[in-house]
Amino acid sequence: MSHTKLPPLPPSLSTSLQTNTKSVKQYTSHGGLSYTLSSPSGPQKYALPSAAVLQTNEFMPKGVHKPKFLEQLEAFLQKELRSLDCAEVIPSERRLQAFREVFEYLIEDFKTYKPLLSAIKHEYEMMLVHQREKIRELEPLKGGTGFSSSSSRKGEVFYRELGSFFCVIINLNSSCPQLQEEVAAEYLRYRNECDARKMLIADINELKYQQEDAKKPSTEEDGEGKEDVTFLKLALKKAREDLDAKSSKLAEMEADYGDVVPRRDFQRLEAQFTKLQKDMEAITADNKKLMEEHKPHWEKCAQYVEGGADRWNDISQDRSSDELVDVLLAEMTGQDIAMIQAGASTGAEYFQGQGTGPEIPKYLRFEGQVRNRRLGKRDTSLLIKDIWQEKAAHDAEKPDGEREELGEFLYQYLQRRFGVENMIIEWGYNLHDACARYTHDPRIELFYGILQKELVALEKLFNALTKLDLAAGNQGYLSRADFERCLRSFYPLKDDESIEALTKACEQESPGENVQYKNLFTEDEEGRSGPFIDRVREQEKLEKTTYIKDIENALGAISEVSADDFRQAVMSVDPDAPAEILDKYLGRAFNATPDQLEPGTKIEKTLLVKRLQNGSVKRLGPKPK
Repeated sequence: MSHTKLPPLPPSLSTSLQTNTKSVKQYTSHGGLSYTLSSPSGPQKYALPSAAVLQTNEFMPKGVHKPKFLEQLEAFLQKELRSLDCAEVIPSERRLQAFREVFEYLIEDFKTYKPLLSAIKHEYEMMLVHQREKIRELEPLKGGTGFSSSSSRKGEVFYRELGSFFCVIINLNSSCPQLQEEVAAEYLRYRNECDARKMLIADINELKYQQEDAKKPSTEEDGEGKEDVTFLKLALKKAREDLDAKSSKLAEMEADYGDVVPRRDFQRLEAQFTKLQKDMEAITADNKKLMEEHKPHWEKCAQYVEGGADRWNDISQDRSSDELVDVLLAEMTGQDIAMIQAGASTGAEYFQGQGTGPEIPKYLRFEGQVRNRRLGKRDTSLLIKDIWQEKAAHDAEKPDGEREELGEFLYQYLQRRFGVENMIIEWGYNLHDACARYTHDPRIELFYGILQKELVALEKLFNALTKLDLAAGNQGYLSRADFERCLRSFYPLKDDESIEALTKACEQESPGENVQYKNLFTEDEEGRSGPFIDRVREQEKLEKTTYIKDIENALGAISEVSADDFRQAVMSVDPDAPAEILDKYLGRAFNATPDQLEPGTKIEKTLLVKRLQNGSVKRLGPKPK
């Protein structure tokens, strides 16, 4: 027979609730029809009376079979009530103590519901203590007022709830065996399924190994022993575990010592750093000394400035170093020194859109502000080179030999490269501005001139040679006689010496009886052209310089030039120049359109000459005799 020891009642409750001196008995175990009680004098075993000694079934509904444990508790309760002489159902502390002990044993037996039942019992005990405190407070008034009817009603409610809890506990206890049986059945079914699954996995592995063995060619001789598959698997597993461990260790070492350098390298770098720091301090001291003592030799600029030392002395007199830098920038760029000093030479943050009219190139049609990227010369040259390559490939696809206008092709190129309309406009404006700023470069000047429809000489020359080739059968080359005849008809203002120089440059680049004229207009990977194009550009530059020098001589000794003076000088040098070309030259020289020029506006002659040199100007008619 197994015995379960029941815990004693909490001391706080036992001392506060007991009103007699009787020590509370503890059930240490129960089983069958007996309980062992522990008391200060030692453990004692008591036999519980049978269920037959009970006079009434006051704790169970009729017709319901009582569990054995319930019968034992009822018997024990009746025995305790008789021993305490409180068998009569009336309110009594001793009777309540007997029921409390039975409820304690009931809580200890139901392990599952022990927390809930203990909490319920604790709440009732707290309520009883509270009621006793109230009774003590009202004890002096007992003779005059009597007990309140509400207290008796609360006691009745308490006993009724206690009885209902007993019924709930009994019902839950009766359902526990059935639930335990269901759990055991489910666990058994789970074990069976698990064993069956393991057996199936073993069978599958066995069939898999047999299939692999069947596929292996039998190359081993009879009598030779075979490797144990299980041993190999274990060895492989062990090797993989070692590999994982080594990999983890390696990763840990790399994480811990990834930023660590050898001591000798650290010492070497530290010594190098110390040496460099000392050198830097010495250089800083020397630089400071030089900055304090050094004074630029501005006199050297006189030999590079137009007008020589006399003009340099005039424009540099009583100016600081910062102002002299502005003077040099004005001489190099051809801009007004006032604009440079105002900061306009650096370029505004945004370009102002030129509008959307049909007279505006397609790549510049925009209203609003466009961001200024301030393209450098190198980026501009690379972009122009790529545009020429794309245009050559685009024109080669046309069967008739015609070439598309550069302005229209530039919009297509920007559209293919950037896609977004805002980026197309932004790069179009920036390329246009960069070409205007770097016209001193021959390649950029050529591109800008063709883009502005001002410098189309090479384009027209290539088209003329292409048409001549098409007339001869589209052979891809021309005879030297036809080539020279085309040059003379295309350059009517050139003398025989200039034409002969061009033919010699052509022979140098394309020797033989025939001229591969298309190769004359190609560039190498670095963007350099051949001798023929270089000679054409040299002659155009020389003709441009001569033309500007003639205009300067026509202006005479005046230091400031008005718009009328400029018109008269150009007409005297080049009387065949059309009015629209003359207005264009005038706008370039005065940096404004003819409509924007105010009467009496004058600029320095040197500034006018500088602006003409930065633009595309050429003689349009024969030189007057």
